Amino acid sequence: MASVGLIGIGTLGLAVARNLIARGHRVTGYRRSPMDAFVAEGGIAAASPAAAAAEAELVLTCLPDGTALEAVVDGPGGLLAAGTVGKAVFELGSFSMPAREAARTALAEVGTPFLDCAVSGNPNYVHARTAAVFVSGDDDAFDAHRAVLRDITDNVSHVGTFGAATALKAIVTALIPVHTLAAGEAFALATRAGLDRQTVFDAIAGTPASSGMFETRGKAMIDGSHSRAASIEGYLKNIGIATELAESVGGDYPLFATMKDVFQRTIAAGLTGVDQSVVFDYLMRGDDAGDPEG
Repeated sequence: MASVGLIGIGTLGLAVARNLIARGHRVTGYRRSPMDAFVAEGGIAAASPAAAAAEAELVLTCLPDGTALEAVVDGPGGLLAAGTVGKAVFELGSFSMPAREAARTALAEVGTPFLDCAVSGNPNYVHARTAAVFVSGDDDAFDAHRAVLRDITDNVSHVGTFGAATALKAIVTALIPVHTLAAGEAFALATRAGLDRQTVFDAIAGTPASSGMFETRGKAMIDGSHSRAASIEGYLKNIGIATELAESVGGDYPLFATMKDVFQRTIAAGLTGVDQSVVFDYLMRGDDAGDPEG
């Protein structure tokens, strides 16, 4: 079993920690806020990123943005002060590439591999071990710590050179809500046509017409039990990363553009704080719901 340093213990980081601890790893963690929930799971609280990394064989960071990553790497008590030479650092958060590139450069100067990673799936998926972890960058570091990463979730893959994981997460981030919107439209159409939504679900699930999002989020569209483990407005932040990728490579992505517009309208209609399956509720309100000009 490994000694793991975990920096950034929000809802996603806590789910990662829980799975690692459950499989016998020693996890020492740091966050600026209280760590009571992490300690209750069996984690060891550290006073700084450097302290969390000091005795770790590998370091996981699960941070909200590039500013937080810069502080963890180069700030007081940061990784550069921790003697992390040779210890691989895996960044699991969702934000764009410039800060990742800067961290990679800074840590390379002290012999520390920094890998670009991304988690596809909210904390509930991580807890259920059905989330996916994409890893890109140093092949040797990935091979050395593959077993530990697979104790986070069963679905771990090395997807290419540094930056490929963030790009793939952006693509998945575009694909999932497009599927969710398609499911929402199907249930809205069925409802208005006088069909029972549960009957529609049972008839379609498992057939070629179905999808993972139809079967996962369709259940909430049937009974309104939208999860609070992730919010549609939080997901819109990740959609922004996908937009940056699309703009940087060019091309026409009409389904993505339509989905983004509908999600923005859903949020404008006040349907916030719950999972993106709530887009069905927006579709059932009528065409002008959430339209600033409607």
